[in-house]
Amino acid sequence: MKENFDRLPVVLDHEFKEIVSRDGVVDILCRTSPSKIGKGAWTFYVTDPEDNAKLQLITHGKSRPKVYTSIAGVASFLRELGFMDVVIPIYEGRNIELSEVDKKPKS
Repeated sequence: MKENFDRLPVVLDHEFKEIVSRDGVVDILCRTSPSKIGKGAWTFYVTDPEDNAKLQLITHGKSRPKVYTSIAGVASFLRELGFMDVVIPIYEGRNIELSEVDKKPKS
């Protein structure tokens, strides 16, 4: 059964980063496939390792999902989170999970 990402509990940016630092699993959902110039739409989720709850990243001061609209924006946020390589879903409806192991350099 496909998970309904729009009905998840929410988390703000600083809380999201804190959960990721505690080995939270990051989930990136492609909402709109990118164009040739890299414009699309992606939302982020994190699974808290303490209680296995999946939380949706929202825009500060609003109750709507934080949407990244460029590949560069997604890559920049992944870098902020400590990931060494960029893996981004590029087809609408596809998602990818990244964990602590993805933060380590590949040999």
